[in-house]
Amino acid sequence: MQLSALEVASRIPIKDPRSITILDQLLRFLSIKFLLKSSLKPKGVTMTQWVKMYGITDVTQHMVTNKDDVPKDTSIAPLVIFGVENMLFQRMSIIKVAILDLENLPFFTSHKANLFDVSSKNPILNKSLNEVIVFWSPIVIRRVLATYKGFEEVKDLLNVRG
Repeated sequence: MQLSALEVASRIPIKDPRSITILDQLLRFLSIKFLLKSSLKPKGVTMTQWVKMYGITDVTQHMVTNKDDVPKDTSIAPLVIFGVENMLFQRMSIIKVAILDLENLPFFTSHKANLFDVSSKNPILNKSLNEVIVFWSPIVIRRVLATYKGFEEVKDLLNVRG
């Protein structure tokens, strides 16, 4: 599905009509950077005018949510957000030491605790980590079930949540 800048603007709460021009410029920029695809569509009865239409690419498909604001099956958005958490980068200089000492993981070496212990004390990091787990667990489970054939004979399965 492709939309014009005007159609996109009609779906968001724009108060100033000049914002549509800025939105169109932003959409053009994103299409130049291949984050959106664009095409021209004839406009009007005579079809002598053209309007630029924008749509998501295969790459950006993995960064969007559905109508219920739930990331699609393969959304990488939570992973990207988690990956840029400031705490994860605060002591990345320790990575050299961690490479030289293969017994220690870089995160543990820099924080003196594992990721789960640190995130339990940091609400922002904890929320981000939980989102990554929630969104990626179904992907991993589907992949395991597609690869592992041991469940093919199972007729009933009881989930005891734990």
